[in-house]
Amino acid sequence: MKKNILSLLLLFVSVFAYGAPIDNVRLAASKGDSLAQYQLGNIYFNGIGVNRDYDLARSWYLKAANQGDVDAADSLGDIYYFGLGVKQDYKTAIEWYKKAYAYHELGYIYKNGIGTSKDEKIALQYYEKSANESAYFIQFVIAGFYYNGWGTKRSVESAIKRLNEVPQEILPIAKSIIDIISDDKTEKNKFQTLKDNADKGDAYAQSVLGVMTITGIAVKQDYKTGMDMLILSGNQGNASAQYIIGLLYTKNISFNYYEAVKWYQKAADQGHRGAQNNLGFMYEMGQGGRLDFEESVKLYRKAADKGDKEAQYCMGFAYEFGQGVKRDYNEAVKWYKLSIEQGYPYAQYSLGLLYELGQGVKQDFKAAIDLYKLSAEQGYALAQYALANLYQKGLGIQKDDAKALEYYQKASAQDNILAEASLADMYYNGSAVNRDYGKAFDFYMLAAKRGLASAQYNMGKMYEYGHGVGKDYKEAFKWYSLAAQQNYADAQCALGWLYENGYGIKKDRQEAFKWYKKSAENGNVYAKQLLTEKI
Repeated sequence: MKKNILSLLLLFVSVFAYGAPIDNVRLAASKGDSLAQYQLGNIYFNGIGVNRDYDLARSWYLKAANQGDVDAADSLGDIYYFGLGVKQDYKTAIEWYKKAYAYHELGYIYKNGIGTSKDEKIALQYYEKSANESAYFIQFVIAGFYYNGWGTKRSVESAIKRLNEVPQEILPIAKSIIDIISDDKTEKNKFQTLKDNADKGDAYAQSVLGVMTITGIAVKQDYKTGMDMLILSGNQGNASAQYIIGLLYTKNISFNYYEAVKWYQKAADQGHRGAQNNLGFMYEMGQGGRLDFEESVKLYRKAADKGDKEAQYCMGFAYEFGQGVKRDYNEAVKWYKLSIEQGYPYAQYSLGLLYELGQGVKQDFKAAIDLYKLSAEQGYALAQYALANLYQKGLGIQKDDAKALEYYQKASAQDNILAEASLADMYYNGSAVNRDYGKAFDFYMLAAKRGLASAQYNMGKMYEYGHGVGKDYKEAFKWYSLAAQQNYADAQCALGWLYENGYGIKKDRQEAFKWYKKSAENGNVYAKQLLTEKI
């Protein structure tokens, strides 16, 4: 369930210091906090303490998405995919899903040819990327691709491998499927036995058959029939089926947050730790009509006490930022370490970040590097970026631009916006590579289009000075303006200079003064000097 928000919260959170939850969010959103803007979008989307208003939800999601919040971009994709308050528009949905790295959604879209040509090979590539971020139901889906040879060579062995990677909470279902498909001589008879038991009302058999039908393993793929079978099982109290139904209701197969909350609650009441964790996340994000940080932490704690590594991470996060509990770095470190004992890459990264910054612990770059490496080896893009950054700066390790380049490239391959901007810097400055303004321009553009202020500023510079592109003051003005609106001080100063000299815009000394002043207030030394000279 938590794909991008787990990493981006670490970059943007600064919101929970103002009072009651909804008031927090409203105040912080008005101050430009992207996470708060996303949550305020959720409040209007779900009608939490306000009348439901898809137009206002969309406007707040857009504000957050324009600052690079990928969860907001994901929500905009949902709005256009389902036509919520707007005309249904699959192509626009796809554009937003791509900005959000919503790989699961994109996999489903390309598998079924929704708003685009059907392409099972591309679908599988997206699903594989999604599997790198969360184990949940996606391993079943990928197993279906390998079993049927969709977009790849048919391989029952590869299907079984993916089924064995299903998380512990629903692993028994995966093992039952493996038992059926592992021998093609007995597969037909075993599947018929399963179907007969399901038809007789056996709840467990219904859950297995439901999963197989949704994923097309050993049976014709049929989402609706599979979901109906899972619901039959869930209504008999099968917690695993209830949990899976909750998962499916958070995805675009059967998207409905209210139904997801209902089914997660059923499973959580039976002590299902995965459901407790995911329900906690929904309360944290205001999905399904309720924004409640304290209840979110209670649910995380229940799952964490049962050993759920993601919930342990979430407890660490809650204590680190004081969300739903009083801020306590000692508790944060404790919970992160428990999650790390189970190899959870997000916790490895988060504790590494505390060591790098010296927050709640003694600053220790070596400890940070060790943790980043553990996380990076598991493919976590933010850890790869952080490790590259330390190699580039020579903090806690010998400075090594070649290693920095290697890890930036790994992170960039996963569409990490910060790594894209850093690669652009390396090509611009000729660090570990030959200087190449063209490649710098391309990487800056990738990050700038997704709302990174520093990249937008650098795009302005590229156009102003004609580096990697023809000199164009109007384009420079456009990109400086986007960065300046995000309070990026250097861009505000550059924008003031364009106004003062009439480059790319009509000369306007009053506007120039305004932007110099904003830049100076945000710490730009050159802007302060210009103001002194002009006053």
